[in-house]
Amino acid sequence: MSASEENWRLLRELTAAFGPSGREDEIRRLIAATAALYADETREDTLGNLIVSRRAAAAPTGRRVMVCAHMDEIGIMVTHVDDNGFMRFAPVGGFHAERLEGQRLRFQSGLAAALALQYTEPGRDKKETRRFYLDAGLGAAAVAACGVGPGDMAVLGTEMTETADTVSGKALDNRVGCFILLETLRRVRSRHDLYFVFSVQEEVGLRGAKAAVFGLEPDMAYIVDATVADDIPRNPVVTLRLGGGPAIKVMDRSVIIAPERREAVAALARDAGIPFQWEIIDKGGTDAGPVHLSRGGVATAGLAVPTRYIHSPAETAAKTDILMARDLLIRCLEAE
Repeated sequence: MSASEENWRLLRELTAAFGPSGREDEIRRLIAATAALYADETREDTLGNLIVSRRAAAAPTGRRVMVCAHMDEIGIMVTHVDDNGFMRFAPVGGFHAERLEGQRLRFQSGLAAALALQYTEPGRDKKETRRFYLDAGLGAAAVAACGVGPGDMAVLGTEMTETADTVSGKALDNRVGCFILLETLRRVRSRHDLYFVFSVQEEVGLRGAKAAVFGLEPDMAYIVDATVADDIPRNPVVTLRLGGGPAIKVMDRSVIIAPERREAVAALARDAGIPFQWEIIDKGGTDAGPVHLSRGGVATAGLAVPTRYIHSPAETAAKTDILMARDLLIRCLEAE
């Protein structure tokens, strides 16, 4: 199915759902309701990971395969509300307030607040510290009446938009991975027992996947995430671009993929005529990190969707890359 024919309503719903790290209840309910249509079992573990099981089709191999995408998003946690209703906060995950001044954030209660600069504080070696606050336009009592106080979280408030070729909005990292897993669950026919894990707290240290993989004890794993596309003006060396196909992970700060695993994925892509790119990054990590180190080690591969402007209100990805990542993942699960 081409990008123009695909129904992107599900991805729009996934990106809209509230789900900062540690507060994934809303996005988990949405994913569980969709997955239940195609799963043999859905359950939630102690940390809040959603684990969706699909038993093997004919001629089962007896192997257990984990397919993982994190469902949490970046956000903030309120630390203090002053007498005027202005809110101070701490970042949750890679939330960079200095890049987001003027943006509107949304609390789960529906309250919206603007991110504003309070002051710039001189620092050592000519470095500055910028202090920010949230302004909902309400006094302290009204903020409290909206159910917001210390410990409550907010996320970016933008909605997903589409062009003929791209989708853009907040939380594509990693609702695009969740979309791919759900689409794969709907279509795949594998001889393995499959465990689709929608993990929690990836943005704050890859925490959920560590518990999930320890409990599942899979024979192999595939991790699906978003990754940084750097095809922007004046960049002299472009490593990942929109429309170039899904990225097959080689290395990040959390993992170096075994050559035989990445080459097996690449061979399937070549056989199917699916273009792909190599993901080699020296910053950040994914759930592949804790997964491949679990117990005695897990054979792990990674797929990612190149995405511009990661951790912003306008993360942007190509529809064709998303669909090709889905198709390549299905081939991986059916070919093993």
